[in-house]
Amino acid sequence: MRKWIVGAVALLVAAISAAEITYPVDVANTQWAVMDNDNGEIIKRRAAWPVADGGPIPGLDPRYVYLLHIDAAQPDYDSRLYYLEGTETVDAPANELRLEWVAIKRPTAEQIISAENADLDTGPG
Repeated sequence: MRKWIVGAVALLVAAISAAEITYPVDVANTQWAVMDNDNGEIIKRRAAWPVADGGPIPGLDPRYVYLLHIDAAQPDYDSRLYYLEGTETVDAPANELRLEWVAIKRPTAEQIISAENADLDTGPG
């Protein structure tokens, strides 16, 4: 079992390091996360591309991979009845960190309190 896990991790690291970014990067209109390949941890979020002309990063430690932030549009929802929850998905082979949103229904008790508070906010002021 342990041999299988080590093999799977090695394959994942190989896939991560094989990812390629298309240059030049759109420096003005993109945000990037930096992931540590050794442990899969995101160590920086929403950073600008570090090379002004959008070119490759000279001397980049192969331990790090840059991931383009891709944010899905937030759905329309009634905040009295629902709340938003974001989920990040790392797609290292595609050099992407995707943020997707889902509206989750509030418990009935919270819906009632929220609706009552909203009614108070719309009164004469």
